Amino acid sequence: MAKLFVLIIGYLLGAVPFGLIIALRCGKDPRTEGSGNIGATNVLRTGRKGLAGATLILDLCKGLLAVLLAWRWFPDVVGLAALGAFLGHCFPIWLKFRGGKGVATLMVVDGRTGQQHMLGLRFRESTTEGAFFDRAASHLAV
Repeated sequence: MAKLFVLIIGYLLGAVPFGLIIALRCGKDPRTEGSGNIGATNVLRTGRKGLAGATLILDLCKGLLAVLLAWRWFPDVVGLAALGAFLGHCFPIWLKFRGGKGVATLMVVDGRTGQQHMLGLRFRESTTEGAFFDRAASHLAV
């Protein structure tokens, strides 16, 4: 029962579409531009760096919150909270399962679960390098 509860809470936290909420409040709809995703990279394509930065930070925080809550009350199933947050970001039920690519959310949960700490560090390192040198982040979600 705890496993299902943690997975659902992680999913619900991950499914909060911060990119869409922030962009719509400022008169932009990321679903109509670029790739049509609601993540930080596509919000950046709308031309608003500040909105993309806020989206990135909030997407990182929702993954972190899911993992930290699970760590506090259900430390045995932290990985399920991370999985739920990732799936919620990629497939939010209230957006007809069309969300972001999950890069920002995965960056946090991968390193914070403790199960794959080195993979999380390498993932963060490669995404930072790729974004810095290529000045593009869309290929990093592959």
